[in-house]
Amino acid sequence: MASSSSARRPGSASGLYTISRPAPSSSSTPRRPAQPKRKKPRTVWNSTDTKSEWDELVAVSSLSTSAPSTRKPRLRGLPSLAKCAADAAARGFKRLWEDEAEPSAGASTTATAPLRGGRDGAEASGSDDLKTELKGRGGSWSVLWEGTPDHLKEPVRDSVFRWWGSYLTIQVLRTFENPPHLRLPGDILPAIASVQQLKPLVPPSDTAESFTSLTLTHAAKAPDVAIAGLIHFLPNLEVINLKGCTLAGKRVVEIIVKRCRRLRRINLKGTAIGEDDLRSLLDEFGQQLEGLKVDNVRFHSSPDKAFASGPFPKITHLCLPGDIINAPSQDFRERAKRFGQIIAHPLPRAAPADALLDWPNFSHLFPALTHLYLPDLLIPTNTTISVPPQQLVKLSLGPGGPPVPLEVITELIESQTSSLRSVHLGHLMTESMTHVGPKWLNLGVALGRCRSLVDFRHQGDPKGSKDARCDNGMADYSMYLYEEGMSGPWQRTLKRLTISTPCKIDPYHFVPEEWISLDLQPALEELNLPSMGFRGMDGNELFAQTIAERYRNLRSLDLSGSSVTDEDVFTILDGCPLISHIDLTSCRGVRVQNRRNIFKFRVGENGAEDRRPGVVT
Repeated sequence: MASSSSARRPGSASGLYTISRPAPSSSSTPRRPAQPKRKKPRTVWNSTDTKSEWDELVAVSSLSTSAPSTRKPRLRGLPSLAKCAADAAARGFKRLWEDEAEPSAGASTTATAPLRGGRDGAEASGSDDLKTELKGRGGSWSVLWEGTPDHLKEPVRDSVFRWWGSYLTIQVLRTFENPPHLRLPGDILPAIASVQQLKPLVPPSDTAESFTSLTLTHAAKAPDVAIAGLIHFLPNLEVINLKGCTLAGKRVVEIIVKRCRRLRRINLKGTAIGEDDLRSLLDEFGQQLEGLKVDNVRFHSSPDKAFASGPFPKITHLCLPGDIINAPSQDFRERAKRFGQIIAHPLPRAAPADALLDWPNFSHLFPALTHLYLPDLLIPTNTTISVPPQQLVKLSLGPGGPPVPLEVITELIESQTSSLRSVHLGHLMTESMTHVGPKWLNLGVALGRCRSLVDFRHQGDPKGSKDARCDNGMADYSMYLYEEGMSGPWQRTLKRLTISTPCKIDPYHFVPEEWISLDLQPALEELNLPSMGFRGMDGNELFAQTIAERYRNLRSLDLSGSSVTDEDVFTILDGCPLISHIDLTSCRGVRVQNRRNIFKFRVGENGAEDRRPGVVT
């Protein structure tokens, strides 16, 4: 009975059912040897250890901790139906493009009629036979794209480029050729950045003459002849942007001069054009050009020959090499050795007395100037940059570059306080050995009088300016440049502020004066303070409280490399609900888990539980 009961099936009332086990056989297939388990390398992003082990892991890790946290941007208002449709089409582009189903005639008519802005369906049915022939990849998208109104094609195209740039091939890009703009930005389209043959991008002959604008940027591998060939088939171009096309040079300029008789704006920054090419452009189009942007152009002796066809009465947007007038000295390396590396940047040489292109004559050559870009400006002290008063809208000298005399910039800005809306500055210093602080303060007062300023940036090189006097001055006095404006005059207009200097920030500089109404919400939307320190023992906490209480319209925040902590960031996010992008790269006071996902570890806005580690709710 014992043996019988032991053989009963579990749960059975009788012993009718028994468990049969196959006897081991020597002929059975041998088991495969167990494979050794592969250990997944532990990183700071996949570890689930405790805080102490996290800290140890970070200390020994050599991984990059680039950690911007993002979330869907908050709406500025009620979006239109057209915008929602454009966003949906862009997000679903890949699925529509890879849809190999043959679209039916009825579906084509139904899908395209609403996109045509309410056109009669019968009008669209005339091309149904053509649409039903579209098969394979891109068929569904081509049907919908054909029915999209022209005023919606540009926003849809730009969104598709932004979402699916790495997916788009040259053949796919041809779908988006929509007159009058041919846009091929290589910075977000890898296919353009590496393209060498541009012939597949040439528009059909029946539409080529309809294009008036070409944007082909950062196509570093596109040969000079290939770019020239593309421009050859676009004779009515008025705007040409070839920024970053490093191989574009003499042949491109020859085709532009020969074919593009309506040219008004041209951007050749980062190209290989020379002095003779620039002279050809100005001789041919100088009297009709409205925008000219060049850099890295080397002149044999003097730039006067290139600008001999001046003045240029219509140029409003101008970018020139910073050393175009005052060529750099050649002995700066010897001086660096002599002075013990205190100075290691070139000094400006004086321009000839009879020079045609000179700073005092600048307003004569360019009387309509509104936007002036002078990257890496090299200019002597006690020099006046002549620009028509109260006309300049944007002034850009930075970031970095050789130190620019404070007196020169102060004089220029004082004459443009009513019109300036954007100022970008780099390294600044004064030759004076005494009264250094007042020189900086004078520039700050001039900037504070710019009541229409929307964008202010002061950015130095993280490695320094190669001039000890400049570095010391910026570390001690650069806060004067924004202190006057942030205390009141900029509160109503400034939307973007970028400070990247060795000077620590005093949180009280962001507190407006008493005469500013407490009901006024500052317009600031973007604040960038990379590698910035804060004055005082509780500087981090005071800064976070100030931002949270005053700047509720903030949408983007860069605190990378700063000393803020988790609690400081949570304080800012609680007070600034519109923030959708925050960069916490290399913030040692913020946990590694939180740097990329800071929005997931804060209190929910609708009463959700606190998901911060270690917080009990």
